[in-house]
Amino acid sequence: MGAFLESLWRSFEDPDHPRNVLLVTHGLTMRLFCMRWFHWSVAEFESLSNPGNAEYRTLLLGDDGRY
Repeated sequence: MGAFLESLWRSFEDPDHPRNVLLVTHGLTMRLFCMRWFHWSVAEFESLSNPGNAEYRTLLLGDDGRY
């Protein structure tokens, strides 16, 4: 996940990078992504369950610059 996030951040620096990104992944990987993205603790990570089949999550950027 760490290597993926580094690669993603580098691609964000490209001015031609699309504004939106779609990640298609498994539930555990989605939780790991969010843990790294939001700097969750292990306790916060473990308090959540994996999303069900075909569920999705949307990260929306707020006016304050936070997701």
